[in-house]
Amino acid sequence: MNSEETLTQDIVNTGKSMLWEFGNQLDCPGKVKLKTSLLFLARTIRQLDAIGKLANARFVSDGCILFRSMLERYFLFVHLCKMHEFEVFDDWCFKSQYVQLNAIKSIREFSGKPQIRQRRFSSEDKARYRRVCADELVKQWRRPDIESIARDLKMKFLYDAGYDWSSAYVHPVSTDGTVDYLHLMGRAEEADANDIPTLVGNARLISVLHIRHFMNEPEYNWRHILYDLIDAFAETAGGQDCDYQGMSQAVQQLHRSGSGLLSKTPART
Repeated sequence: MNSEETLTQDIVNTGKSMLWEFGNQLDCPGKVKLKTSLLFLARTIRQLDAIGKLANARFVSDGCILFRSMLERYFLFVHLCKMHEFEVFDDWCFKSQYVQLNAIKSIREFSGKPQIRQRRFSSEDKARYRRVCADELVKQWRRPDIESIARDLKMKFLYDAGYDWSSAYVHPVSTDGTVDYLHLMGRAEEADANDIPTLVGNARLISVLHIRHFMNEPEYNWRHILYDLIDAFAETAGGQDCDYQGMSQAVQQLHRSGSGLLSKTPART
């Protein structure tokens, strides 16, 4: 494993250790913000891991599609934190999924097909659907514009060079499949590999930004060494020469020993 792969894996392991701090709290009622925050972080960490593996196998286009999803989630997470909209977002998502699943059930061609697994709505689901349908905040909520969020954060460059760039791999264009064709024809050496370091480097950077934003929420107090490690990850991901491995090993030792990464002292600001 080279230094670039080690950095990616260390970021993944650190995010995973942070998630373990919360155990099974996803099942606790009333913790909508915590649940969504943990799920978003878990998805981002897994996508970073997947992007690294895809890049090593030179599946660059597929990695770019995942990166776009990662970047959109980061900007949405920042927006939800700033606007305190986790609860209305959760209700809006529930309503949308309820409607979508009902629409699938009504498709005549799928009727009675055993391979089409349908979720059965409980009485609690139906009651919640009626409640959220009557909620004015849910009715008015819309997915925020990613470009506007990036501009407000003074990160328009991330939108232009990241989201907009990777969107070219999501929406079909006339050159789709060029790299894939060359690989399948045994001409992989002709494929342009310049996007690989850009893709993995950007994915690491967004993952670190996401972790940092999650850590800075006032509900969580983390050990100072974890803040220092995330700062070191950010510097290394940005191209600076930073020796983070000692801190990374210390954080993993805290996790393995059961000492925990959450601190009882006030959070660092």
